[in-house]
Amino acid sequence: MLRDKVFQPLEEELWAMVEADIKAGEYAFFVASGLSATAGLLTGTQLAERMIEKLYPRTVDPVARFRTSFGYSGTLDLPVVSQLIEDRFSRERLIRFLTSCTDWNVQPYYEHNFLRLMAIEIGGPPRKALRIITTNFDDLLERSLSSNREVIVTHDQYILARDYEPWVLKIHGCIKTHPMDTIRITSADLNRRLENWKRAALQSCLDRRGLVVIGYGATDIHIKRVVVRAIQEAEKETYWVSLGTPPRQIINALSRKGGRYLKMNAIDFFRNLGMGEDDLHRQV
Repeated sequence: MLRDKVFQPLEEELWAMVEADIKAGEYAFFVASGLSATAGLLTGTQLAERMIEKLYPRTVDPVARFRTSFGYSGTLDLPVVSQLIEDRFSRERLIRFLTSCTDWNVQPYYEHNFLRLMAIEIGGPPRKALRIITTNFDDLLERSLSSNREVIVTHDQYILARDYEPWVLKIHGCIKTHPMDTIRITSADLNRRLENWKRAALQSCLDRRGLVVIGYGATDIHIKRVVVRAIQEAEKETYWVSLGTPPRQIINALSRKGGRYLKMNAIDFFRNLGMGEDDLHRQV
């Protein structure tokens, strides 16, 4: 069955084909918190816990205090926790907690320079420039890439972006670029439709390319719909790289298009493509 093939490991000879297609610019990347977590940055749950600690700095058990104060007994889901904090206090205070509760200046390990390596090898006529879409707030991707890349967070940046340069499209905003205006973190944020320019930018990134998804939990319903449509319409198979099994809609879309779910983290994925420590140290 096609559905069974989704979960099969990638055959050895196919890894070389995927690597060649990536280096030819035939794939766009959609990366999320699973990528940043491998660099030591906080997961969504850890970030929620850190914000709660900021909320109750002198409390022995801040999470218990939070649950009692807010009457909340569910899991520490980042959008839900963020929504509760915003509703009780303000958007300004929520963003202030977010920007202060983690070290956004973590230096990327050599493994995370694979994206910079790819940016060097991808692009320039007749190849297609690298396209990366991310829901991450941090700047790990920007610092992992060479300087000749466009970081798109606002509509103005999208309008001015150059097609021949690598793109990092930050759908959920950026902690260092207009965080008050760009961050999408609460449940209400994620329930709102994407702005027209973001949908256009997503489509531009995915046009005439396959898709590699890394570390994405598909929690934003509007982005998930775009991703499902991209999988269904892509000219090439999609590779979904994650330690967690993707949702049913994603599995169904992968099965219809011959895509694969690869249960591994980003580092192992790129090592399987032949991008190892020696290559990264030599070229970065």
